[in-house]
Amino acid sequence: MATITVDDRQVEATEGAPLLEALRHAGIYVPSLCYIEKLPPYAGCRMCLVEIEGARGLQLSCSSRVADGMVV
Repeated sequence: MATITVDDRQVEATEGAPLLEALRHAGIYVPSLCYIEKLPPYAGCRMCLVEIEGARGLQLSCSSRVADGMVV
């Protein structure tokens, strides 16, 4: 398990899981049109953009993977 920080809130998630799934399982809404759980990310709609500390620019939460200590 990994601990990530989302809007100053600590969230437990499986390390390596898609960030979008981890956020949704934590009750945090992130919009998306093209993401279907358990299928590879299509990353076509670009609606699930989030800011990840240390990453350049906005990142797609559907194709980003959970890492311990991540700040979103």
